[in-house]
Amino acid sequence: MTDSDDEIPGIDPEILARAEQAVAALGGDFVDQTKMTLDAHRTQLEETTELPQGDMLRDVFSFAHDLRGQGGSFGYPLLPSIGGLLCAFLEARDFRLTEGDAVVLRSHFDAAAAILADEIGGEGDAISQALVTSLSELVDKRLRDTA
Repeated sequence: MTDSDDEIPGIDPEILARAEQAVAALGGDFVDQTKMTLDAHRTQLEETTELPQGDMLRDVFSFAHDLRGQGGSFGYPLLPSIGGLLCAFLEARDFRLTEGDAVVLRSHFDAAAAILADEIGGEGDAISQALVTSLSELVDKRLRDTA
């Protein structure tokens, strides 16, 4: 073993390299699965004339919770912010949407899709950070206006 700053004492560098490769492969799966789930939720939201309720909202919450918990692990630290905001909104609404709330869901879906499509990793640029800030403001406004 060499005295490299990248090595972890007691861990074989080959095993560490294989583990890093496995995580990288999972990252591709995460992105693909997240894009497919986003597309499904966006389509479902666009094709219905009813406000989503019940099981659909619980599915959206589960998805948002996964973004919050996994996005940063796969190099997309803005996704946990987006997922966290959507989780908080749905919880504040007690999983019952009111007229006009669909825009909140759509905005979160669109933001996450844009981050994945443009492969905005790390903390993102000023535009992507402003996007997350605007989502937070939208959530606050909707909750305030319908309280």
